[in-house]
Amino acid sequence: ELLEQAEHLIDFGTPNQATYRRGISAAYYALFHLLISAAVSAVGNGLRSELQARMRRAFVHGDMAAVCRQFDTGNFSSALISLVSMPVEPELKLLAKDFITLQEMRLTADYDLSSDVDELDAGAAYRITDRAFERWHLVYHTPNATVFLTALLLGRHWNR
Repeated sequence: ELLEQAEHLIDFGTPNQATYRRGISAAYYALFHLLISAAVSAVGNGLRSELQARMRRAFVHGDMAAVCRQFDTGNFSSALISLVSMPVEPELKLLAKDFITLQEMRLTADYDLSSDVDELDAGAAYRITDRAFERWHLVYHTPNATVFLTALLLGRHWNR
């Protein structure tokens, strides 16, 4: 629904900064929530809905970006390297890069009011998110996708 909202804002909204900024933010949050839902389904399947809701609230944007950087670059932490099967699927690497790009776009759109955003920026955010959804559907069933999803929630705790 957030991806549809982003498309609607970009295509049919009032052409102004607020609309474009909101479209970029909605595009990012569409991917953010897709990954969280997938992680909760993979890791928390069978848990009561109250526990699943608490799991959803435990995801941290910065931690997720840190994991995505590792999958994007292939420079894995010692805790993660032993869990990842090489080579990492290209679609998963690109999905991780898309998440980082969208998060940066969203931070600019939401917090840097000195920076202008336009229809091209908002359209790019939508297209990146749409591609990320397609990439996810190609890799969600792989063992690396399960490691990726689990790391999005727990990765920063694995080096303890």
